[in-house]
Amino acid sequence: MNWHLMNIHDLTPVMIETVSIQFPNRYANAMKYKQENDRLRSLTATYLLKQTFPMLKESDILFNGYGKPFFKDGPSFNLSHSGDLCVIAQDEFEIGIDVEIMDEKNLQVCNHVFAEDELVWMQEEPLTRFHILWTQKEALVKAVGKGMNISLNTFSVMPFQYQKCLEYDHKLWQCETIRVDSYVISIVKNHI
Repeated sequence: MNWHLMNIHDLTPVMIETVSIQFPNRYANAMKYKQENDRLRSLTATYLLKQTFPMLKESDILFNGYGKPFFKDGPSFNLSHSGDLCVIAQDEFEIGIDVEIMDEKNLQVCNHVFAEDELVWMQEEPLTRFHILWTQKEALVKAVGKGMNISLNTFSVMPFQYQKCLEYDHKLWQCETIRVDSYVISIVKNHI
C-alpha cells in the first residue's frame, strides 16, 4: 500500500497546465466549480493521480456502477479531499481512503451514521473519535466500491479501534488511521 497527500495551495501553474493537457475532461469539470478551493481540490486530486501513475491516460480511468474510479487492468486506487488536503492511496488489493478536517459541526450527524457501540466509544473524545470513526467508515464503503450507497449506521468499525480485521461484504478488511495536524486520514484495504 502506498499513499500520498498534497496541500491544494501547493499546486503550481505548471501542475495545473499538466492537468489541463493530460486530463482535459477532468480539467474542464474542475473549472466548473464556482469556489476556487473546490477547483483546487479537484485539480490537486487529478495531479496526485498523475504523479502516482505517471503513464496514466485519462481514458484509462473507468467507473463502476456506483461511481468508484478504477483501472481495467491496474492496481486499486482511491482519492479523497477535505479542507486544504487531497490524498490518494493505491494497492494491489481493493482500497479506500478518506480524509476529513476535524470540525465540531460534523458531530451533528453522529446519531444517524454510527452504530451503538461506536456512539459509546466516541463519548470519551467526541471530536477526535467522531472523525476517526467517520473516516474509517467512509474509507471502508469506498474500498467495497459502493460508497455512500451503504447506510453507515448498518455496520460497526469498532474492530479497527483494536487493530483487528473487520469482516464486511464477505471479505476481511484492515485499516490504518493517521492524524495530520487537524485532519484524520483512514485507509482501508482488503486483507488477503
